[in-house]
Amino acid sequence: MSVSDHWHSSFSLETLRRRLRSVPALLSLVPLSLGILAESCVELAEWVVVLLFVVTLGGALWLRSSMLRLSFVAATLLFSGWLMADVRGVDSSLPRDYEVDIVVRLDGVRERRDGYSSCSGVVEAWRGDEGWQSASSPVVLRLWDETIVEGDRVQLRGKIRSRISSVENYDRLMHYRGYEGRVDLHKGAYKRLQSEDGESLHVRSVRRLERHLRDSSAYATAEAMVVGSRRLIDQELRDSYSHTGLTHLMAVSGLHLGIIMLVVGVMLLPINLLFWGWQMRAVLIIVVLWLFAAVSGFSPSVVRSALMFTVLEVSLATVGRYSSMNTLSVVILVMLVANPNYLFDLSFQLSVVAVVGIVMWGVPMLSYLARHQVAGSRFLATVVISLVATLWTMPLVAYMFEDVSFMSIIVSPLVLFTAYAIVGFGVLALLLPDGLATPFGRVMEFAAKLQNSIAERAYDTGYGVLDGELQGWVVVVVYLIFMAITLVGCSWEEKKMVTLSFDE
Repeated sequence: MSVSDHWHSSFSLETLRRRLRSVPALLSLVPLSLGILAESCVELAEWVVVLLFVVTLGGALWLRSSMLRLSFVAATLLFSGWLMADVRGVDSSLPRDYEVDIVVRLDGVRERRDGYSSCSGVVEAWRGDEGWQSASSPVVLRLWDETIVEGDRVQLRGKIRSRISSVENYDRLMHYRGYEGRVDLHKGAYKRLQSEDGESLHVRSVRRLERHLRDSSAYATAEAMVVGSRRLIDQELRDSYSHTGLTHLMAVSGLHLGIIMLVVGVMLLPINLLFWGWQMRAVLIIVVLWLFAAVSGFSPSVVRSALMFTVLEVSLATVGRYSSMNTLSVVILVMLVANPNYLFDLSFQLSVVAVVGIVMWGVPMLSYLARHQVAGSRFLATVVISLVATLWTMPLVAYMFEDVSFMSIIVSPLVLFTAYAIVGFGVLALLLPDGLATPFGRVMEFAAKLQNSIAERAYDTGYGVLDGELQGWVVVVVYLIFMAITLVGCSWEEKKMVTLSFDE
């Protein structure tokens, strides 16, 4: 008698229904998001939306039929998203597009532009016909004076411009992020007020990182990837990353937090030997993740990633079970409830789309490699994750930036290794005393120079970039195709079959 085993795949709608029932947060997220989108496209009086919400909520509570109840629950979530978006859409009380006295505070690290610098700020007060009015309104600042730094408060006579940028897509994006306008600070046209005491953790990290790198372009890259500041990236370097599809490396996101989680997790492995060691290790990892989020300035993509990894760590430390898609959906729900405008934030969209692609396509591919013991599966895993994330984000990038870089499919797996070195050793350089941090700083600098060289050489080839605007409906169709493929994949189930045979 002999025993043999093989893998058997089968298609079943029951499998699809079972897997969809295991992600209730995802099923709730869809109608809520549709409600937020509907509020931006359809004009309805607020009392009508409230009435529809009450009616559908009543039906969800009192109907006996399960199908009807689910339909009313979905409608209730849709009108909930509509109401949340409507409440967040209240117009600003700031006077815009005419001259007033303004008090503004800088609260971000400056980023170089063509002939000026840009950073975030907060309008603290403005003076109109009724005297000074207090405010706390985020704005984008344009500066022509190099002496102003984060924390400085200035008073000027000028305009709070409603248009942040002449590029319509970017202007709409910044308004969705909560910025209420733009203030221009020309040299000598303002009065400096008493500055805030101290510097934020973000700025202190920028200053500390600066001590460990000597090469200017390598420092610009490391600063962007480790502390989220792109102030020193020149146009040439920006073009190299943009046209090779590597711009996502310059914006701190889930990739960067995943690297940190891995590095810190390995360093803290000995803690597992202690009583309650798993829980202590999870708490320390979560603390480091949120410290990194603070260092990088709490961008939407970083907050989303930190929330997701926090839920993951809590799940692993308590019950040991974790549904990646359900966790991601819970995080997105929390963020959209806090700020429905995140749905229109490009960095948020790219982060979510990339992670969804990795969870729904990348993870099954990795499971397949592991089950079938494919040679070089560890290296292939890195390549698979990179390719899936690139493929899923490509339609959005093409729509927003009007070009598609197929070069990123080739280059992305290569720069993943340099990204691990830059972020991992960069965090160690920030945490350790200067003497111990110096070797890590040198490795980080070498990795950043190598990564810049790869991006520049790929850009110089001139291959793999297609220019041209991608229409919005095409993007929608592409993602609908992705979703259809995903649903078909979720309907397939692979089982290991064991066969007994009797030898003659």
